[in-house]
Amino acid sequence: GLGGLGILTAKLIAEKGAKHLILTGRNAEVKESKKILDEIISTGTDVKIIKADVTLKEDLDKLFNEIKKSNFPLKGIIHSVGVLDDGVISNQTKEKFDKVMSPKVLGAWYLHELTKNIELDFFVMYSSVASMLGSAGQSNHSSANAFLDSLAHYRKSRSLPALSINWGVWSEIGSAAAKGADKQEKIAGIETIDPISGIKALEKALNSDHSQIGIFPID
Repeated sequence: GLGGLGILTAKLIAEKGAKHLILTGRNAEVKESKKILDEIISTGTDVKIIKADVTLKEDLDKLFNEIKKSNFPLKGIIHSVGVLDDGVISNQTKEKFDKVMSPKVLGAWYLHELTKNIELDFFVMYSSVASMLGSAGQSNHSSANAFLDSLAHYRKSRSLPALSINWGVWSEIGSAAAKGADKQEKIAGIETIDPISGIKALEKALNSDHSQIGIFPID
């Protein structure tokens, strides 16, 4: 993903030794995290940005063909896309559900299908605290992330690498912060994740053998 959290994740992966990264999103532009991207590139890491919509199988087919042409083996997937369209149940519509669920559900399933016969080191999906504890006004978001959680357990049961991370709300970055949700306490007793602490927690999660992990500061 090309959002703030996706770029921070890419930086961590590069610091851990990855020398070839492919970043992808519906818009092949990095705005808010351009400085971090430049830092990754300055270390000598080869970064390719390819425009692709994870909800479109044909886009992912093209992406995987590009990977094959590179002659470098695909060793890991991090699916970090997230879209919000909140509303109480009575105001929810099929369109609102499709908008929020498609990037998570279709994207994750297509990536699963395309890599299930590839020997990956990791297959990580960014889920949400919303599917672990629930979140007011986010029935679509909770449902989408519950799918990711289930897919992680499904893959693990078939001896495939998988980790679903139930993230809380990050401060400063991400779709929630863009909507100002990082300034609102959606669930009583849960605070926001600052980027430095979040990346430290991510590193621990990546080194674990769990299929699902919740990460959020809680009182």
